[in-house]
Amino acid sequence: MAIQATHIKGFIAENLCRFHLQRAGFNIINSGKEWFDKELANKLTQQTPAVENTTLQVFNNIIARLPDFMIWKESKKKADIDYKFVEVKYREKLDSKVFVASKDSKGYSYLKYKCKDADNDSLQVYKYMYNLERLMLLQNGALSNLRDIEFYIYLVTRCDLQGNTNIYYGKVYGNSIAGYSIYFYAPKEVSQKFGNIWQNYIEVAQYLLENKKIETLYDKEMLYTHEDYEFLQKHIKNVVLS
Repeated sequence: MAIQATHIKGFIAENLCRFHLQRAGFNIINSGKEWFDKELANKLTQQTPAVENTTLQVFNNIIARLPDFMIWKESKKKADIDYKFVEVKYREKLDSKVFVASKDSKGYSYLKYKCKDADNDSLQVYKYMYNLERLMLLQNGALSNLRDIEFYIYLVTRCDLQGNTNIYYGKVYGNSIAGYSIYFYAPKEVSQKFGNIWQNYIEVAQYLLENKKIETLYDKEMLYTHEDYEFLQKHIKNVVLS
């Protein structure tokens, strides 16, 4: 399957997130569907409509709704380890009708994203939270502990509301009944959490997303191979560490 430009930009965003959070002291494991064995995808394509409700299909439906990463920081007490889910999103341009600029009580600027139903959810929050809520329900028998689900969106865009390349990070609040809200903060506002390297990552994102040499790899009908992955990962790592 040929890879489009949006796919490679999404790949760049995921790797930026990985390096970024690793440097912030987090451990990261892949939890997204694309990291599961390719044989699963092959078996699913061989299924017929008559066997849609097989165990295989149920398993696929579960992993299809898992966020990209699970992250945590080490602690001497296992009870103190705080696991979080992170989904990475790339958007070429932010829509002012979807993202609203505002300021919090401390005067920090943020972008508010709100969705009340799955049909008007451009970041697919419902898709992921539905799965996490159901898993919480199975474990606890109730949804009373939804606040314990730490789910964040790492958003990379080439054109924010001011027309600049930017990286935003925000926590998901709410539930599937009342709707979800995300308060996205940009570099200045999250510097206390992630250190002064955040701004450097915006510069890296801008360089990589505008690097035509990388994008031309995917202008042709070219398969996404292991060699492509290794090349891009190495390129991104070299830029980040330089």
